[in-house]
Amino acid sequence: MDIEEKAGREGYGPLIPCNFVSSTREQKELCVNFYRTKDGILKCGQLIDSGPCSAHFEVYYPNDKATNTWIVMICHNPHWHSDPQATQTPKPIKDIFMTLLDTLGWRLADATPRKIILDSAFMIGLRKALNWNGLQDPSLSDLHPSLGNVDHVARLINKLRLDQFPNGTGFEGILTMVEENSLLPPGQVYAMSELFLQTTQPSIDTSFKRIHYWQEFEIEAWFPEYSRSVVITRAFTTSQSAKAHKFLFQQIFAIVEANTGQQVQFRHIHGTGWDTIIADEHCGQALGLGLCLQDICQNMSDYCSVDWTKPLHELTPYDHTKWCLHICFQCYTIRVRNLKLHVSSPVYRAMMSLYSADPIHNYEAMIALIAAEGKKASDWLKDKWSAENSILAAIYRPLSKIPVEVWKASPDITNGIKQSH
Repeated sequence: MDIEEKAGREGYGPLIPCNFVSSTREQKELCVNFYRTKDGILKCGQLIDSGPCSAHFEVYYPNDKATNTWIVMICHNPHWHSDPQATQTPKPIKDIFMTLLDTLGWRLADATPRKIILDSAFMIGLRKALNWNGLQDPSLSDLHPSLGNVDHVARLINKLRLDQFPNGTGFEGILTMVEENSLLPPGQVYAMSELFLQTTQPSIDTSFKRIHYWQEFEIEAWFPEYSRSVVITRAFTTSQSAKAHKFLFQQIFAIVEANTGQQVQFRHIHGTGWDTIIADEHCGQALGLGLCLQDICQNMSDYCSVDWTKPLHELTPYDHTKWCLHICFQCYTIRVRNLKLHVSSPVYRAMMSLYSADPIHNYEAMIALIAAEGKKASDWLKDKWSAENSILAAIYRPLSKIPVEVWKASPDITNGIKQSH
């Protein structure tokens, strides 16, 4: 109370009389500021209809605007209240704002009032429109007070988005993009297929959800010549089963071959091509990949290019994943951390230590320690042992068939695909 009384003497704080004014168009019920009631309760005041303002204006225009460009405005009765915040955006200001939104290009598809002020190109345009020289970036309300209303801004964004994406940004919009893409020159249509063949260490993920009812499957790779990660495949699916992933891989590989005339290569099958595939611990995704690779090898009489004692046509789906699958370190550690409160510190450290490229000298003792901890720890271990130890092999390199130098040269996280997305 001492602080509030000092603030009140300075003309601010919850003890001063409320002078907030809102236009009826804003449809507000409460004042935006907090005030102290007579009962000592701190809350936003209830807005009341103050009735029409007693002030009215008379405006006189000249008959001959060419010789007299002035007008006269006379106010009758006192104008006792402050002006309410502007809620309508004048057309010239709206045109400026729409022009700035237009610079977003394809990013307009998922633009929001918050995202646009974080977009560097949009903010550069806003500073230029305002002749802004301050160190701190301007806000939308600096362009016009009405743009401080995020709902109003969202409506303007949606209006422009509907103009640029008449089929929406859902699955129908994706189909339209496919049709438009088919009309592009061949060099642009096949660009991603060419990049697909150049990569050796892709990462895959199906965790994103931008299209309602659909899940987004992506393959990403790092390209040193561009110094950036590139999403080389984007597909939409309603299932994450092994069967669905097998179909996805088969269709993607078929498109690449149709575009380029070349098959996708795998190091353990063809001696060149994909070394490792970085993924999370999704079993359906891993099995789907193995089933696809098994189909590729079913009529091949060759032997594995790394282990010449293994005929390719005899490899099981899980044999294939042991030759190429590498689990993302970050995905692995997140799942282990979720068990931290349910296991002892030695078991938690043992779980974290299992992610290793080199042999662990007390590996058997470490496994026995985890197995004896309790149900949650033993269930976690059974999950890693399932599918012919293929998931554990993708975490602990000595159990996999991937050469140690290939494992260590491979990226061990899928952050690239998340950042590119």
